[in-house]
Amino acid sequence: MTFDESMVRSVAVDKEAKGGQANVAVVAESTDVQVLQEVGLGCVDHYLQEQKAAFCHVWGSELDYAARDPQGIGDLMCWVYFIGVPLAGGEPIVTEGGAVGYTVSACPGGVLPYV
Repeated sequence: MTFDESMVRSVAVDKEAKGGQANVAVVAESTDVQVLQEVGLGCVDHYLQEQKAAFCHVWGSELDYAARDPQGIGDLMCWVYFIGVPLAGGEPIVTEGGAVGYTVSACPGGVLPYV
């Protein structure tokens, strides 16, 4: 599975005066953490074609994406990867959500990374 624009649930672009930074939410519909990472890297590559910086949050299911902010306060939960390249450039920075946080948050999608 590779990144496809049909996986995108939201896109926001800010920092336009500095070349633009895309902040993207992606649902890949997979429980394979390697696939989810590859989708995230593909997402970043895609948005770097138009913006100087790009960050992609990757969820493994629609259920997890729907549970991302249960209190409506802007806290993102149940994501598996947060991958991005900052305005300064360089290689993609990969942050793993981790199985502990996924389990503690009672994420409903069945993605249990690193277990």
